[in-house]
Amino acid sequence: SSDLSSSSSSDEEEEDAPVPCSQADLPPEEQKRNQTALWHKLRSEGWTWRKGTGLTDNFWYLRPGVKGRITDLEHNVDYFGVEDLWVYADAHDLWPTGVVVAAPPARKKKKKAKARPPPSSDDDEPPNAREKKRAREIPESLGDTQDVRAELKAQGWSHIMAPDYIQRARPAVTQVWKRPGVRPSKLVLGYNCFATADLAALHADDRPLSMGFIRAECEKYLPDLLVKLPDLDDDAARYEYAKARFDQENAVHATSKRARRGEK
Repeated sequence: SSDLSSSSSSDEEEEDAPVPCSQADLPPEEQKRNQTALWHKLRSEGWTWRKGTGLTDNFWYLRPGVKGRITDLEHNVDYFGVEDLWVYADAHDLWPTGVVVAAPPARKKKKKAKARPPPSSDDDEPPNAREKKRAREIPESLGDTQDVRAELKAQGWSHIMAPDYIQRARPAVTQVWKRPGVRPSKLVLGYNCFATADLAALHADDRPLSMGFIRAECEKYLPDLLVKLPDLDDDAARYEYAKARFDQENAVHATSKRARRGEK
């Protein structure tokens, strides 16, 4: 009986041990480079991201087509933390060409870890709590904020006042980091300008969205823009797509706010 109990306990510990991944034993600098390359590839294929809880993961990475509140989605199926994303990339051969993928380390037995707290939703917290939470949601891979700002400026980014139309849509955003060479009249938040230096650095090396992806998105959500695409060059099409999605998202936010006011 003692042997059986010991064997069962050992199996449970083995089952709860973290799944090894190809990035586990690489230096942090190489992990960061590989994560950046992986995210560029996944984003071009329709993956999206959202801010995490700030307790376990700074960001959640969502598979293409996954929508809805994080609390309604299935962890490690619909969305992943960064290390879980590496495991998923190993299992599905998602790493881009040229990325160093080491052999996964041997699985080690570990004691059962405490249950990870479920991801929270901003809608469940008062405004002050949300702001405090966002203040600590700086991705570790981006390092010190002052260093990030200096690096952005060295690359030609500008820290400017947000245009009126951005401030009307997002009152909390009064200043933005603008990509090099972008005219102020052509700014779209989340596309060529960002609310914080950390977000700008996260997307500084993003590859342009593929035209195939934009056409597919327009077929689903933007039929009016789909008609105009043949008359636009690639850069103009990307800008018009980003602006249209930004306008759509803010129309949804405005409608939701009006509905809540009406209920009171």
